[in-house]
Amino acid sequence: MQVLVSRKQERPLDAYLLFAAVSTGEDFSVTEWSTSWARSLGIFEEKTGGAAVSRAWRVLRELRIVETSRGEGRRTRVTKLKEDGTGARYTPPGATGSGVSPERYFQLPFAYWEDGLNTKLSLPGKAMLLIALSLRAFEFSLVHAQICDGYGINKQTVAKGINDLIEHKVIDVSGQQWYETLRTRSGVSQRPLYQFADRFVQPGISRITQPKNSKH
Repeated sequence: MQVLVSRKQERPLDAYLLFAAVSTGEDFSVTEWSTSWARSLGIFEEKTGGAAVSRAWRVLRELRIVETSRGEGRRTRVTKLKEDGTGARYTPPGATGSGVSPERYFQLPFAYWEDGLNTKLSLPGKAMLLIALSLRAFEFSLVHAQICDGYGINKQTVAKGINDLIEHKVIDVSGQQWYETLRTRSGVSQRPLYQFADRFVQPGISRITQPKNSKH
């Protein structure tokens, strides 16, 4: 994701998120017309839509997270690969063997498409949505410096993304959290805590709020 965001490749990101939502089954592949993908992504002009989808698949192939081939009836068959870019066959998250902890994962709620956020959110908004979902918490902070260091995006992108999510009522400020810091004379400061709107709370997330003080 961070590669697509840093390169400002929004359409490949949109295509991957949609593909990930519908690619289920034994081989995690989907065979469909390019124009069908384009309409689902909000591109309704047939020629430009098909070309835009083809370019998106090419970017994702180069990142080695999908592979494509000619499917039935000249449609394109897209197959999911491991998200780490190794080109390995995709396996769903779960236990990897005896004594090994299950892989950590998150789900993008279908409300993302039902609310039209795939066309309404900016690229920073989409990036921050995925980052916030990955925290798998009912209430959470979005620490700019940690996000910048961890995902290689700048503070302006983080701030714009958070504001975008608030504007579209995906998250809201739920309170303030005190934390220790050397950047203030008092040694403490505050940062906002956020919660997802009900439609975006993932299954299995405990509705426990964060303590209002924290070391940093």
